[in-house]
Amino acid sequence: MLNFVSIIYQFFYCPNVDLHPRTRQLIENMYPNIAWENIQFYNRLPWYLRYARINAIVIPSFYNNNVHIYLNEYIGSKEKDWNLIMVHESMHLLQHQYYNGAFPIQLGFYHRFIRRYLAFWLEIPKKNLIAKNSTYTDHPFEKQAFYQENDFEQVEAHFKAHEIPLFLKYFPYLVKTHYYIQEPHWLAK
Repeated sequence: MLNFVSIIYQFFYCPNVDLHPRTRQLIENMYPNIAWENIQFYNRLPWYLRYARINAIVIPSFYNNNVHIYLNEYIGSKEKDWNLIMVHESMHLLQHQYYNGAFPIQLGFYHRFIRRYLAFWLEIPKKNLIAKNSTYTDHPFEKQAFYQENDFEQVEAHFKAHEIPLFLKYFPYLVKTHYYIQEPHWLAK
């Protein structure tokens, strides 16, 4: 019986993880207005996404103003570039903070950020009918995150060669302090 309980617990439990100190310093300096004390990192995807083919996901807490970043097998992974992934996911944190700023504590999973994210998904099928090639990367929240990720990737060699304050002094456009996106036309009214 104890073995069965242990198996169930391991299936639902996601262990906390500390980011590599340099990665943590990078994202804290690139996104200085994020309330980093409210961000928690986990070493596995939540149980309901366990078999999804994603590297990471940002999900607001169900009962407080914390935000969780779930990293798919962060510990011991050498294949993935976690700096790029964290730059991308941190942009989603900035988006989350922008939409939930006036309402930091919301009960349940359906936060303002999630509502906006899903609202943009409703726009994409209409575009699919016209363009026939709209994808995940066409989502406005994802576009911004991929732009930031690509900008960082272009200068990543400099990041590896310099201290972070000097690196960001050379590439100040990587520092994001605010976020704005045009609302879907039907949601803005």
